[in-house]
Amino acid sequence: MRNLLRGLVGDQLLRRPAPEQRQGQPLDVHHRVLISCERMAVWDELLTPSGPFLGEELTVVPVPESQHGPPAALAVLWRRGNGRLRAGLGQIVAAEPPGLVVSRAVDGSSPMTLTTSLEDTDEGCIVDQRLSGITPGHAIDLRSAFALMWLQRGLIGLKERLEGGPVTGQATAAGAGTVGAEPYSARLGAEIAAIDAEVAGPALVPIAHDEAIELAVPPDVLWDLILDPGVEALVRPHTLSVTRAMVPGLPAEVHVALHQGEAGRRSVTVSQLMEQARPRIVERSLTSEVESAVVTRIEPTSWGSRLTESLVGSLPAGAGSLSGAGPAAAFLRARLEAIRRLAEAGIQPQRDPRTGFLPPGTEPPPAPHAPPVPVPSAVLLPPPQLPIVVPEHRPQGNTNVVETFVTWVSL
Repeated sequence: MRNLLRGLVGDQLLRRPAPEQRQGQPLDVHHRVLISCERMAVWDELLTPSGPFLGEELTVVPVPESQHGPPAALAVLWRRGNGRLRAGLGQIVAAEPPGLVVSRAVDGSSPMTLTTSLEDTDEGCIVDQRLSGITPGHAIDLRSAFALMWLQRGLIGLKERLEGGPVTGQATAAGAGTVGAEPYSARLGAEIAAIDAEVAGPALVPIAHDEAIELAVPPDVLWDLILDPGVEALVRPHTLSVTRAMVPGLPAEVHVALHQGEAGRRSVTVSQLMEQARPRIVERSLTSEVESAVVTRIEPTSWGSRLTESLVGSLPAGAGSLSGAGPAAAFLRARLEAIRRLAEAGIQPQRDPRTGFLPPGTEPPPAPHAPPVPVPSAVLLPPPQLPIVVPEHRPQGNTNVVETFVTWVSL
């Protein structure tokens, strides 16, 4: 419902790279594998996968453009070794069966295109992938290494599934490697996790802030408003939709929120409701870099209720953190004021006519003959976002000022 850190981090951190690193650099990585199967079998597995991919580490969730609209994008959720998530957002823009699929990233700082082609050979089918786009100069090395390993692991995982056994050794389109060696997909997974740990290395400073506001409405009214699934779009207009989903390895469902960014770019965040019992709500962010949560409390007063929201999290160390909880306080204060205006004016989110205008939160009945939403394999979609910290740059003649920024880029 909240995902407050997304709005906070974007305003608080202002790091500037060196001039030679500000120009975009072309990113072009390529990999291919030979799979001993007919091309149609490979195509079917890519478009309608038979089960979880890569040991349930990757989940694909269709997300709508609006709270009640049809799916408009596909969120790729990567469950990391520490249980947290990286999230990316992509779309299938072209599919020519049974030989070509083109997808693109619709989040991050620059567009990325992933082209997957299938070609028949005497030994089976060659699957070829190319990821191309533009990346900031400071991110080119890590981004290229991560992207190449991501493609390699995805294609090797596809080969293992269709051929019914692990690929070992330095597998290529020409062979499957050395028998008895460590599975190649497992080694690639460890290398990808190492890159992920490297980009998450900067020191972090904990932040915590409480903000409260008095409202002239009873606690029950305020409780119902806050739990309404459509209220987030009224409080934060850039939140387009919130989708409930299950992620393998997590004990409870998650909320996948689609956000509207600058210049039409989208982003996706994931949170989990840990507690929802009067008078308290605890929501944990799964896509923030470190453990973070928002605690909401509603208490009765003599003339209404008191709403308190507490933010606990961390920010990268540097000039951006010197202002303490100032930006967090302003962000929470604006949010609580918006909730107060909605509650005291009696404004409710629009109800979905497909439910017969039943109370908010009611799931719409399935259409009589609506085809199921296709959920392709994560192999066909660009990798999820990876946060790469911009190197610190001290401009000449101004050595007393250090500017700080974290760029979230889609790999």
